[in-house]
Amino acid sequence: MPSPQQRFLQTHHNHYLFADYYLDHRVSDLPEWRAADVGAVLTELRRRWTAFTPHHDNEAQTEDEWIRPVLKTLGHVFNVQAPLKTPFGTRKPDYLLYPDEASRQAAKAKSGAFDGEELAATALAVADAKAWDRPLDQAVAPLTPKKGQVLSENPSLQIYIYVQHSGLPWGILTNGRHWRLVHRATAEKLDVYYEVDLPALLDQGDPETFKYFYLFFRREAFIDRPGVPAWLTQALEQSRAYARGIRSTRRCATWPRAFWISRPTS
Repeated sequence: MPSPQQRFLQTHHNHYLFADYYLDHRVSDLPEWRAADVGAVLTELRRRWTAFTPHHDNEAQTEDEWIRPVLKTLGHVFNVQAPLKTPFGTRKPDYLLYPDEASRQAAKAKSGAFDGEELAATALAVADAKAWDRPLDQAVAPLTPKKGQVLSENPSLQIYIYVQHSGLPWGILTNGRHWRLVHRATAEKLDVYYEVDLPALLDQGDPETFKYFYLFFRREAFIDRPGVPAWLTQALEQSRAYARGIRSTRRCATWPRAFWISRPTS
């Protein structure tokens, strides 16, 4: 359970994806949370953050100097700009994340665009990157509109399309500062996500609060182990179970009164 001091530190922004109470009061009781040693990763990312100069209007520079190093420090292996079949034509998500190097190399050798069935059997997640601090919840009108540019100008819609048609359960959307998780089952709502402000966590330098980023975005978070679902799968299922329990408790608490109010008098 977080200490009183840690409760005043910025940790995460959950927007309906998980149960807030679960994140705030239960997730830190899990064995994986307690066992996680984040010291080396936190130190490395703090070093990179100190050396990084944000480029607000240069997406490629942000990816090269910040986003890709962060992904690699989290253990991810990925292919860049892999073609994906969608009803809007072939699109190219910035990253397809794979469980290991062998899977990445096998996918890299494929010719032509991927469909959802192919990716669901081999990849872990799809990720898309934007320029530094670019708003993720709204479209930004280009100075000179181009044909077919509408999708790419709305990041939340774009990651929804990628998740929906990649066949993958999870998507990551980031502008370098904010790192956002979306799930395939709710991505279409465009406002259901889990998000952290990574530089804020790095500036705080607190290992416990940093786990709200590390444990949810590292490569292992997406990988099932023998007999054990992936961390993100557990977090989502346990959140839903907690929410169902709360609703059930509330129904039970209100049922007797409703029963007696509606019960006909003799």
